[in-house]
Amino acid sequence: MGKIKSSNDFQSVEKSIYAYFSTQLGISEVGLDSRIIRTKLLDVVDSNSMQVLEVILAKCGLGQYAKSTKEILASQLADETIKLIVKIDKQL
Repeated sequence: MGKIKSSNDFQSVEKSIYAYFSTQLGISEVGLDSRIIRTKLLDVVDSNSMQVLEVILAKCGLGQYAKSTKEILASQLADETIKLIVKIDKQL
């Protein structure tokens, strides 16, 4: 996979994460953010997974709204997200 080149790539990753949690938690995607997810999963998912999720979402936000000199590989972000979702899914 190539490097993430546009804010739309970051936005797609972010939307996929929120769509997953919206479905899993049975809540609306509208207004969904990492704080709401953390609250809903507080006693269900380990704190390390929640921290990783917040880092991934922060990378998505940074990629959408800030010019960064560091390039983030799309494959790296996607792999990290997939591994996290698999880990969290086993805890739900």
